[in-house]
Amino acid sequence: MRADKSILDIKYLTLFIETLIYVRKYLWMSGASLKITWNSGVQIEHDEVKVILDAKRNSIDGSAFFITHGHLDHSAAFKIKHAQKYSSKETLDIISNFGFQVENCSPITVGKKIAIEDVEVIPHNSGHVLGSFEYEVRTPEGTVLFTGDFNTEVTKTMEPAEPIQCDILVLEATFGSPNFIFPSIEEVGVNMVKWARRVIKSGKIPTFQTDPLGNAQEIIGIFNESGIPVITHQKVTKMSKIYESYGHRLEYFDAETSEAEEIKQQ
Repeated sequence: MRADKSILDIKYLTLFIETLIYVRKYLWMSGASLKITWNSGVQIEHDEVKVILDAKRNSIDGSAFFITHGHLDHSAAFKIKHAQKYSSKETLDIISNFGFQVENCSPITVGKKIAIEDVEVIPHNSGHVLGSFEYEVRTPEGTVLFTGDFNTEVTKTMEPAEPIQCDILVLEATFGSPNFIFPSIEEVGVNMVKWARRVIKSGKIPTFQTDPLGNAQEIIGIFNESGIPVITHQKVTKMSKIYESYGHRLEYFDAETSEAEEIKQQ
């Protein structure tokens, strides 16, 4: 069984490397004027227009840069001071919380069309974290949809990604291998609460380690429904306040407050 699994892993690794080589050269081409390539970010080129999506480094040239969301592995373009950038207002607030000083970035909303010569870019909800977008890029030779990280289910803080008709789909496939099969969101939440109750009953404090953006707020929402009080690290507190400023109801106590100390003593 182990040998079979090793062979399977090598097979997927080989396929992954071959795909990277192919993507580095070109993803798809229709005629001489439309190209989709990867160069530390997805680049969609039509004639003289070059749209860059989720650039991974800050030394890329392009007509305009579009950022899907505030996680740092997707937002390096905010460091490109001279370039014209677009993201949601929520993402701008999140990035400012991370300490970025953003220049030349225009906040956009779902459905707002950005025209760059004969290319149109339209943001849609991707369902990932607060303010996350997927981008529909319309060109005279076809429509491309770039998802970034996306989610297709209703969660505690997000509505699912919006399905968009397109000719080409470029999607984030963090867990694209068929080896990854996860339980439902509901099942994960139930198991988390059950485990936390067992730990509390034993006289200990259950602790979850998570990133401050997205997962933390989902966990807060899960435990708010269960009635178990939540104590948050300062980074999670700051990010959760941004969620609250956009209408999300989250109940928690910052770890540095007296209320948090009282809860820990119970």
